[in-house]
Amino acid sequence: MADLISYEEAKKLIDYDPEAGSFTWRVSRGGEVSGTRAGGPFEASKGIGRSKKWLYLIGINYKIYRGHRIAWLLTYGEWPKIIDHWDGNPLNNRLDNLRSVSSRVNSQNIRSPMPFNRTGLLGAGIDNERGGFRSEIRLADGSRKFIGRFATAIEAHEAYVEAKRKYHEGCTI
Repeated sequence: MADLISYEEAKKLIDYDPEAGSFTWRVSRGGEVSGTRAGGPFEASKGIGRSKKWLYLIGINYKIYRGHRIAWLLTYGEWPKIIDHWDGNPLNNRLDNLRSVSSRVNSQNIRSPMPFNRTGLLGAGIDNERGGFRSEIRLADGSRKFIGRFATAIEAHEAYVEAKRKYHEGCTI
């Protein structure tokens, strides 16, 4: 953590508008002009076999920072451990959309299915044993809870979302 920019240095370099979630340079340096947008959206891979997602990144002193982490630093004067976006949009860095959470709560705010999900619907899986569709959810203790079997993927998805709202404190859908 020693190589992270300090609050004092970040405050000298960047202005953050918490209502708009935007960043501007306070000073001109290294090709950046005072008053212009700091950073911007970049497409980043989420991992092997996964889809890509967009992140807001800001380059400061030859290091890349995620916008939501800079927003937290500039607002609260300290680096966050994990930041979750309420609405699931990593480009929305308005302060009212950011919350400091545990990794468990952050993972509970997932809003879209993994790329390997063949139904294309969150929480809905194909029931290879009996045909049709099934749904299950991972609980806070790491165990899985079987939700049920369904005739359609939509029904499995809807049951999953209902269970998600009940069992996942981090769920915002």
